[in-house]
Amino acid sequence: MNGAERKEEDVASEQELEVLLGEYGALKSEQSARIGFRDNLLYVTVGAVGAVTSVALGGFGGGGGPMYAAFLVVPWVTAILGWTYLVNDQKITAIRMYVEDELGKRVKLRARARQALFGWEGFHRRDGRRKLRKWIQLVIDLLTFVLSGMTAIAAYMLHVPPDKREGPVWALVLAESILLVLLGILFIDSAREASRPKPR
Repeated sequence: MNGAERKEEDVASEQELEVLLGEYGALKSEQSARIGFRDNLLYVTVGAVGAVTSVALGGFGGGGGPMYAAFLVVPWVTAILGWTYLVNDQKITAIRMYVEDELGKRVKLRARARQALFGWEGFHRRDGRRKLRKWIQLVIDLLTFVLSGMTAIAAYMLHVPPDKREGPVWALVLAESILLVLLGILFIDSAREASRPKPR
């Protein structure tokens, strides 16, 4: 290989490295935005459940009295927000895995580095308490997105006598219960997946 060909190859390698680093920057920006959005969903859910519960227990004001049927809105709210939270969490993890497993290797090769790059992607997960934090987070997620919905269903059933519940209400309660159980299973499955050691 003559000098001109080597120089041309070096330029191409530098350009590819530049593109890869641009991709890294874009992915980290997306990951950061998704983390902020995901974390805010917890607060949004707590606020939404509180607002709907206050309507269910106190009505809209003006002495109208409680509107217990509003309890049946809570499971839909928590299921939709919980699903959105879970999908964002999985995308955050997917970006981290891609950066660590794929992009990092390609950048290392192009940069002719001797050691792994983007070390933070794996370093912060080697903390001995990480597994405990993940399981605590699972409990918080289940309380926020699943148990609050189930509690709302129970509150409706407790406050509205069986003879006042119409046929479609039973179908709605059943559908909401199934939806929340499935969401809980997905949260547990996601936590298990995240706590598994990375295959070598």
